[in-house]
Amino acid sequence: DNLEDGGSDAILSAQQGKVLDRKISTLKSGGELKILLVGSSHGMNTISQFPWIAYKSGFNVTVGNVYKGSLTLQQVAASITNSTSIGGWFKVFEGGAWVSKNSTMFDDVITYTEWDYIIVQRSASDDDTWTDEQSAALDVIIEQIKKATTNNPTIVFNTGFADPDSSQMNQEEASNTIISSATEMKSEYQLDIIPVATAIQNARNTSLGNLGNYYGSESKKNQLCYDSMHLDYGIGCYVAGATLFEFFFRKFGWSVLTAEGYGSYDEVKTFVDTLVDSGGDEGSSNAYTEPNSETMKIAKYCAIAAVNNMDVFSIKLAEKWPQVSRKKPL
Repeated sequence: DNLEDGGSDAILSAQQGKVLDRKISTLKSGGELKILLVGSSHGMNTISQFPWIAYKSGFNVTVGNVYKGSLTLQQVAASITNSTSIGGWFKVFEGGAWVSKNSTMFDDVITYTEWDYIIVQRSASDDDTWTDEQSAALDVIIEQIKKATTNNPTIVFNTGFADPDSSQMNQEEASNTIISSATEMKSEYQLDIIPVATAIQNARNTSLGNLGNYYGSESKKNQLCYDSMHLDYGIGCYVAGATLFEFFFRKFGWSVLTAEGYGSYDEVKTFVDTLVDSGGDEGSSNAYTEPNSETMKIAKYCAIAAVNNMDVFSIKLAEKWPQVSRKKPL
């Protein structure tokens, strides 16, 4: 696979150009990049490590997560239409930890700060389709964001990822369906897609696929998960976080290869636990596989390859180190 395709430049739509110029200027002058994700548990898996990776690598970020189990676009739209709370929680990354906020009313969340990006996504239960109902819901969400905000945030779409399966063929088929249905969405709305599904499938096709504790710590089929649906909060979520880092910071000329900081097990585990409820399996050691320098390196390969080409699963990532920018944060 040619991981160099696309280099470190993002192809951006013309209508986003002026907004992006402002964001680049802000970031380079020491300002913050502000990103919000509204979604289900797969969204929480996607966002959980991203701000930590950025924070420990010297980038100034504010990241928010609205989480409710099995949250769909239709449920978000209904909360807007009915002026009701989304439910679940709203937490914001502040000073190295996730901090709970009071309201999950959609308008309160999207106006909590001037978000640069707002990430929307489907639920794990319907991420393999793009239906008229999902499209109508996205219409409501986009319209409300335009109506309630004053800074013109960029709306982007997270794919989510396929549930684990002992068969690589079944996994790739499920991942392909998620990606192809997200592509249908893009043809209708022109929203950029965060290819987490591709990155996770890339990782499952490497030695990282052995990690996690879904089938037991000694299994070779754990597929980066600790149960039948959710990513391991260590290396599994690191792959997703690296993908977000590459997707967003590539626009400013930086690569996930810049993300060299991480921290000790206790440090990171404490950070993750401030987002994740610790009452169930999520808080146990079975749900956290500590990343190391080698597994993080492979995770970065997987993220870069996914952002370069969402439609291709890479299987030789351990054999090649991509040659992309190694710029340091300003």
